[in-house]
Amino acid sequence: FPVTILAVLFRNPKAASSSLASACSTRNLFAQKQEFLDQILSKDKKYQGVFATSHITPEESYRLFGRGILSLFSICCVRNPYERAVSQFAFSNGKKGWGSMYGLPDYGTFKEFCEAIYKLRKNPYFWPAIPQVTYSHSGIVPIKCTLRFETLQKNWSDMLKNYNIQGLPDKLPCAYRDWE
Repeated sequence: FPVTILAVLFRNPKAASSSLASACSTRNLFAQKQEFLDQILSKDKKYQGVFATSHITPEESYRLFGRGILSLFSICCVRNPYERAVSQFAFSNGKKGWGSMYGLPDYGTFKEFCEAIYKLRKNPYFWPAIPQVTYSHSGIVPIKCTLRFETLQKNWSDMLKNYNIQGLPDKLPCAYRDWE
């Protein structure tokens, strides 16, 4: 029988997470529980200023929702690491206050940004350095369906068909590029 509820969307920053969140809407557990997530996670440094608490990690979701989260359908999207870094740089360069959160200038070169990623790679609050593979291979909450940014629209359509998911848009919304 058809899967009618898409349960968990792990939003991997700069890998179409806004488009996926928009398409999944309130059929995503984290969208349904946004107030709860805000209440619990808003004091966490990594959610202050840049990313919404709906960017919850698999580890955090397990801690907050327990073993039941393991039975839910889950998806995430991964992206070519270099293109992801370029996108993160464009997003963060000049974003008021973003650099100061990490002791970096708000404006800088791509080289300086890459050096910061390397320097802060073990800082759990520095989003650009969090490996995206953690989402698909966390070992805590296995991801049912991993989509690729580079072939996102096709992967999305295949997922809807292969898992018989109904009630989600056939075409992903996107303000930044055409996925086809």
